[in-house]
Amino acid sequence: MRVAKNVQQIFESTCLSIDLGFYYKHASKKPWNDIDELLQNVIADALAPYDRSELITLRDCLDQLLSSNEPAEVLTETWNRMKPLTAFFGDAEDASADTGIVHVFKQVRRAIEEKLTTAE
Repeated sequence: MRVAKNVQQIFESTCLSIDLGFYYKHASKKPWNDIDELLQNVIADALAPYDRSELITLRDCLDQLLSSNEPAEVLTETWNRMKPLTAFFGDAEDASADTGIVHVFKQVRRAIEEKLTTAE
């Protein structure tokens, strides 16, 4: 029997998986010219261990974080509390574009939806 994880455990594990994926697992395999391809691979690995209910929990958590008044600030603060302090996100050149951290978690949110849709 599998023990349900709480939202903090799920979010923390996802942050660590993304961090490790960027720095060790995927980035060391070959030079990455396409950050979107790297991001998709890292996110897929980070979400792989979760069942449907855990994905829904993570999706709902991300909805709250991404809809805050300052999503980049909230996500950065939350991320830094829940993972080793290693920075790889820069500011977006275009002020209307998402900064790196918001882009990453919007992609995580999108990947959760895709996974939930294909699992039905």
